[in-house]
Amino acid sequence: MIVEPPDWSFDGPTGPDFWADLQPAYDRCARGQRQSPVDVGQAVPGGRGDLALSYHQNRLTFVDLHWTLQVLAEPGGLMSYRGVQHEFVELHFHAPAEHAISGDYADLEAHFVHQAPDGSLSVVAVLFDEEPGEHPIDELITTIPDIAGGRVTQDRLRDIQRLIPLRSRRYRYDGSRTTPPCGEHVSWIIMAEHRSVGTAALATFANRYAPNSRPVQPLNGREVTLG
Repeated sequence: MIVEPPDWSFDGPTGPDFWADLQPAYDRCARGQRQSPVDVGQAVPGGRGDLALSYHQNRLTFVDLHWTLQVLAEPGGLMSYRGVQHEFVELHFHAPAEHAISGDYADLEAHFVHQAPDGSLSVVAVLFDEEPGEHPIDELITTIPDIAGGRVTQDRLRDIQRLIPLRSRRYRYDGSRTTPPCGEHVSWIIMAEHRSVGTAALATFANRYAPNSRPVQPLNGREVTLG
């Protein structure tokens, strides 16, 4: 099944400044008060949270969404957060990173999206800096379907949990999806420890999708914690 391109983009007349004008369902992109991404540089000390992951090695499906590369896994990946069990939904990437730290941006940001029984989302974000050589993330971001909107499933078992530095300190805040319709039902967990992405792999991903990052949004009184 081919994925159709969305009616929004990251530049020009359908870019972030105009998302809310494209259709009424996107109104929150302009008028929401808890939008993402944000600059987390002003974080205050806080707890780490009770984050626990239980993924398993499985076969991955790579989907070209036109604006990014999405990675789907077989059912069974779980995350426990704030006492609630979430199911792993999908993984996708932004280049450059969307969240900033005191005005500085990593070269790539991975979003591990999880859904709770009530439909709310918790997203674990991992930041990657460009480094020469080969790194574990490289093969994922370069497995791009040849056909726009297409998909490819690989039989080889993969462990995507190893990409997440679970012992890292974590920025935490409540916000939104970073693409339309910008729903404000997301708990964000941004790992402070950066990982590495290879120069060649990042170039391959960027040539197809970058820039695909929404500008940072105002905090509007929200608190960001780091623990």
